[in-house]
Amino acid sequence: MPIANASSSSSSAPAAPTTTSHENPTADDLSAYRDLVLSLLVCFSLLVGLVLVANVYTLGNCLQALLTPQRSHLQRAVAAHDVVKSEGYLQVIN
Repeated sequence: MPIANASSSSSSAPAAPTTTSHENPTADDLSAYRDLVLSLLVCFSLLVGLVLVANVYTLGNCLQALLTPQRSHLQRAVAAHDVVKSEGYLQVIN
């Protein structure tokens, strides 16, 4: 005796959906996720680039302080002012 299919019965209840919530994502879903990740990556990259451009002057000063010896920096700073050598001491004229 053959087994009757439940969908062939004459019940008034609608048929259950054949998809489940934990199915594999489709190509459209993966494309949407890829677009979202790409747009977030571009936004964060632009933000980091903007911060770097805004701080170029500060970064240059930091690199100069790290690469230039302190003695050279001091000599350059003293040379930038009006200096008089008197009795072996450097006196900066205000």
